[in-house]
Amino acid sequence: MRLDRIVATLLAVGLRASRTYIDQGQVLVDGRLVAKGILVQPGQIVTVSEAPKSKAGAGLANIIHQNTQHAAIFKPKAMHSVLGKDHNCVQEELSLLGLAGWQLVNRLDYLTSGLVLAAATEQDVLYYKALQDKGEVAKYYLALVHGVVLSAFTVHQRIDDTQRRRVRVLTDPDDPVRSTFVQPITVLDSTTLVLARIYKGRRHQIRAHLAHAGYPLVGDPLYGSGPESDFFLHHCLLDMPGFQAWTLPQKSHFVDLAYPYLSKIIVEVV
Repeated sequence: MRLDRIVATLLAVGLRASRTYIDQGQVLVDGRLVAKGILVQPGQIVTVSEAPKSKAGAGLANIIHQNTQHAAIFKPKAMHSVLGKDHNCVQEELSLLGLAGWQLVNRLDYLTSGLVLAAATEQDVLYYKALQDKGEVAKYYLALVHGVVLSAFTVHQRIDDTQRRRVRVLTDPDDPVRSTFVQPITVLDSTTLVLARIYKGRRHQIRAHLAHAGYPLVGDPLYGSGPESDFFLHHCLLDMPGFQAWTLPQKSHFVDLAYPYLSKIIVEVV
């Protein structure tokens, strides 16, 4: 894999930021300074001399990609999206990221890592929602599920998420933009790493749809089984007209497995 992509993955930053660390001499491969575009081979050691801090000194969240209308922000696992029981949330850090006055237009569950999107104005919020309604906002997630998934499938059933901590999957189909498409990547013993795509999600949609299909997430406290896993659900790619952002999970083994699939979709942001 290219060095700049490896650094972006390790530090959960965008390619532009990763190249800055390389250009500043903070990244070594086998103890030597190298160019940002070199291909790192298996067995080589990549060292970063100083871990980056988020833009404007924020605590945990950081901006992956931004234009004048929207900003894709990385949310780590075990962090809230909006204000709730504590102040450890992306919403609280927007001003620290230089996004005072911006609004979050989507949320991730507490245990889910990856991309949340913020909009600069109310008009930008409405623009995003209109794209969602037309099925033009594709969101891709990596998930580790129980069971062996051998072929792609789609779950169309409607979700009842009214006043429920645990949502119900009903028998009737939902609007096509609320379906969950699942593509297996690789089987790992009795589990499978999958790529799930949604266009307009309901609360817990991917988790509930996968469990309904017989493939609950490993370590899911509501819909799965077994102890909590260090890898839960990761929103890795957001793709909509005029805007694309992506961030790979920090578990390098999963990166190696997933990248060939994601690289067919990703347009490099420079």
